[in-house]
Amino acid sequence: MSPLISEDEQRLLWKSIFSGETGRRAVVGGYRALKYCPVCAQQDRIRGVPPYWRVVENYPATTCCTKHEVLLKISGADYTRNWLPSPEKWIAPNAAIEAASPVEIRIARMLAWINDQKSQTPIPIRGIIRTLQEAALFKRGRKHTNPSDFLKEMRERYGSAVVRVDPALSRIEPDGFWQRIPLGRCLLLAHFLDFEMEELVTEAQFAEKASMREVKERWARRSIQGCLRLRPSSSRLEIRAACSSAYDFLRKGRNDEFRDIVPGRRNVGNRIDWLARDEELHRTITHYAAAGGPSFREALFRIANLRSQTFYRNRHRLPKTAEAIKKLSSAKRRPPREYKRFGSAEEAKAWAENRLHSVQAVYPGITAVQFRSLESSAYNLLRKHSPWLIPRRKAVDWGKRDLELSSRLAKAIAQLHPRQRIISAKLLSEIGEPEQLMRFANGRLPLCEAVLKQGGKAHKISGVEVDKTNRKPSGGLSVDWEARDLDYCMRIRDAVPKMTGKSRASATLILRAAGISHFAFRLAQGRLPKTSELADSLLIPFDFAEDKRMRLRRLIEANPNSGRWALEKIDRHTVGWIRKNDKAYFDRVMPEARRSTLQAE
Repeated sequence: MSPLISEDEQRLLWKSIFSGETGRRAVVGGYRALKYCPVCAQQDRIRGVPPYWRVVENYPATTCCTKHEVLLKISGADYTRNWLPSPEKWIAPNAAIEAASPVEIRIARMLAWINDQKSQTPIPIRGIIRTLQEAALFKRGRKHTNPSDFLKEMRERYGSAVVRVDPALSRIEPDGFWQRIPLGRCLLLAHFLDFEMEELVTEAQFAEKASMREVKERWARRSIQGCLRLRPSSSRLEIRAACSSAYDFLRKGRNDEFRDIVPGRRNVGNRIDWLARDEELHRTITHYAAAGGPSFREALFRIANLRSQTFYRNRHRLPKTAEAIKKLSSAKRRPPREYKRFGSAEEAKAWAENRLHSVQAVYPGITAVQFRSLESSAYNLLRKHSPWLIPRRKAVDWGKRDLELSSRLAKAIAQLHPRQRIISAKLLSEIGEPEQLMRFANGRLPLCEAVLKQGGKAHKISGVEVDKTNRKPSGGLSVDWEARDLDYCMRIRDAVPKMTGKSRASATLILRAAGISHFAFRLAQGRLPKTSELADSLLIPFDFAEDKRMRLRRLIEANPNSGRWALEKIDRHTVGWIRKNDKAYFDRVMPEARRSTLQAE
């Protein structure tokens, strides 16, 4: 499409449009900034700062003033790096547009994307171009001074071809959106569309006949092709940053053309040769099926060492494998129990061995677990007869097990204290057996049950646990509290020398040093009068000052070669408290000859 005005007139027009403060760019916070909004050409008075040129998800550089931020900031994800390093690579050299500001060109690209994606109906791009070029002519001839009059006439002339914007996109009216665009920028948008996006979506005839998905698919394909045409060396991430909507649309739609349009990843060393992978999988599956292997999908996936998720995700890359699996998996999901068809066990065993040999011929390194998953019927027939297939669980000889375990239980019971309670679960765990063995044996260990019952009678304990549960015995053990009280007193007296270095002694510390459970002591405190009296007499009142002095002495002993400031750096709270509250002791201990001072003390 040839320009409607000459290049010199265009340059003069652009010079008048982009001159002044609007054309001066500065760097603000790492972003490009303009003093005036490029859409409404008004200064941003709400924020008091110039609007930033953000790198938005869908296009490399877009922004607007506070009024239009909701309108133009399509996505919340901001990219702080431009994927095109220079304006020259963004637009190919062209006499009609090389004088335009690259920022304004990017705005034009974004506006075209808005009109294509955010409208309720497909928009004819050529109708937009005609409308905007008419706008440029009216601007040049000054036929209309009011843009709304021009848009009204254009609406009457073109009807549905006039640009429509989704009202939900912003709070301003759709027509008001285009009224706020200076007509000179409309001219720039027209040439940009002519250069880059003339066939981006489609003309009006195609839009009327095609579905919305076809329109979007064509738009996405053209968008990515346009990016590659401008910069052929673009990577996948750069294309996604430039036109992520088109990228995601083709990606999510599982479009077969996506892999042809979008270049592969840069790390070529990690790429998978899907052609060779397809040939290998197809050869393995067909060879296995020809040898008489099962034909359900799970077996084919296992024999090919292929995860089903990997296959379904990449089946468009594995056409031969997908076709082979589709043909071979027409049988039932699981094979029938073949051994039921045979009249004798020998015949069924011969059939199972034949299946095993056929699988081993195709898959020599197959393990017993893999063979069980592939050929469960043959595995069940052979697992008790074939030395290669080890049974999953060994058959337990409960008679032999009962004799062995009963003798071990009798020895363990003989070593117990005469008044010690017998609990089967605890006794079994002590001899290295599972605690729930008697429960799972389910009456198959009669000698063990007899030993436990006889041992309970010998220990004069009623209600010994010999049943299949882990319940406590119904009868409790009578405790000699007087003997226990004396025992606790002896323990506490033995533990007193261990606590001489402590500045305070609580009941918990005393009991812990004596090896007595504090919880058990609290429960039986009324039955242990001597122990309680002894513990109360040993409680040492806490002296805070003495505790700080002791801490300082230990600090100096632990760091004999450290000076005053080094010690204060290690424990500033202790040193600072002593200096403030006990200055005499601080001056006496802290001098250089502190070892002799401590010895004299």
